[in-house]
Amino acid sequence: MRPKHKHHDQQPTITATKWCTGCSACVAVCAKRQAITMQPDKKGFFFPKVDAKRCNHCGKCYRKCPSAQLQQGKVQLTPGNLLPMAAEQAQPAFTPHYFALSLKPDYKELYGCTTTGTAFRISYAFIKAGGLVCGCRFNYESAEAEHAIASTVDELKAFCGSKYVQSNKHDVMAQIQEHLRSGRKVLFIGTPCEVAGLKQLLNEQEQALLFTIDLICHGVPDPQSLKLYLKELSSQVGAVHDLNFRAESWVPLILKAQGSEGTFKAESNNTHYFFAFTQNVNLRPSCYHCPYATLTRVGDLSLGDFWGVASLIKDFPYPEAGVSAAIVSTAKGAALINTLQYHTRNVCEVSADVMRATNISLRQPATLVPPVREFYYQELARTQSVVASVNAVIARFGKQA
Repeated sequence: MRPKHKHHDQQPTITATKWCTGCSACVAVCAKRQAITMQPDKKGFFFPKVDAKRCNHCGKCYRKCPSAQLQQGKVQLTPGNLLPMAAEQAQPAFTPHYFALSLKPDYKELYGCTTTGTAFRISYAFIKAGGLVCGCRFNYESAEAEHAIASTVDELKAFCGSKYVQSNKHDVMAQIQEHLRSGRKVLFIGTPCEVAGLKQLLNEQEQALLFTIDLICHGVPDPQSLKLYLKELSSQVGAVHDLNFRAESWVPLILKAQGSEGTFKAESNNTHYFFAFTQNVNLRPSCYHCPYATLTRVGDLSLGDFWGVASLIKDFPYPEAGVSAAIVSTAKGAALINTLQYHTRNVCEVSADVMRATNISLRQPATLVPPVREFYYQELARTQSVVASVNAVIARFGKQA
C-alpha cells in the first residue's frame, strides 16, 4: 500500500497497490466512520475503496495496514507477530519448534475431515473450552469462500477442508475485535497476511485473548475464476452444493463437486482450475511479493502439509494417511498444539532445515510469469471459461507455464 495525501496537514490514507493482500483490517479500523469498503476488481480480488465524503484523513488505516508498514520498514516480521522495527525486539523470547504429526484416523473419520484434520481438532478443543473460532467456509449461494465465526462444533464443521481461493472477510475483523473486548477468547485461522492484518488492528489487551493459526500458503487464486469454474461444473452435474478440493485422500489430491444432478471427481492436478493455481497463473498480485513466505511465521501456530515425509523422516508410520507440518512460534501456539496430546498417532520434532524442505512456500513467494498471467486473463475475459482459458495457455506456453 502507499499513502495518498490531499493536504500537507492531513494523515495519509491507503490506496490499493500490488502490495495489498485484501486482509480487510483497514475496513475494521474505520468501522465507525465506514469510509472504507472492500470492492472486487474485475478478477474478483477485493481491494479497499475510500469514500472521500466519509474519510477524515485520520491515517489509522495506513498505520494499521501491515503491507504499508512492512513496505515503509516500520515493522518487522518476528516469530508470532509483526513488531516495530527495534533492535531490542529482534530476539524472540520463545524459540520456534517444528513438528511432523499425524492424527488418529478414528477422529478424522468421526468428524468428516478429509485431509489431516489437525486444524479442526485444535478448533474443536478451543470451542469446548468456551472460545470462538473464526475460519473459512464456502458459501454456495454466492459461490465464494468467506470467513465467519463459529461458537459451536456444528458451525465449526463448515470450516473443514481446504479452500483454494481468496476469502471474503466481510466485517469479521471488527466482529473479532468486539468479542475480544468483551473478554472472549478467539482463535483465528487464515493465511499469514490475514493474521498479520488482524494482529496489526488490535491493541495489546485485545491481542492477549487472540490465538492465531496461519496456513502455509502457496497463494490465493481470484474468486472470479472459481465462480466461472463452478458454473462450468454445474453444466455437467447441476447446481453444486458441496465442493471438496481434497476429497478422499491426502495423496493424490481429489477434487470432488457434488451437484443436484450428479458428481464430478478427478485428481486435482488434472483439473483446469488446479493447473491455474499450481502454475501461479491466477494468484493475487501481492502473492508474488509475499513477505510471509518464510520460516519466520506471523501466527502463533502454523499448519500445512508435510510434503516428502517418507524421504525426510525415516520410518514415519502411515505417511500416505496425511501428515501435518506444524511450526510453533509462541507460547500460545504451544498451548494450541498441546490440545492434540491424546489424539495424535505420531509426532516427530524436526530441524528448521527439514521443515523448510517440506514446502517451497517456506522458502520463497510464488513465481510470476507475466505473459502467461496476462494471456490467461485476456482469454478469461473473452471466453468466460476457465477450461477454455487454461487450454489456450497450454496451447501457447505448454503444460509447464
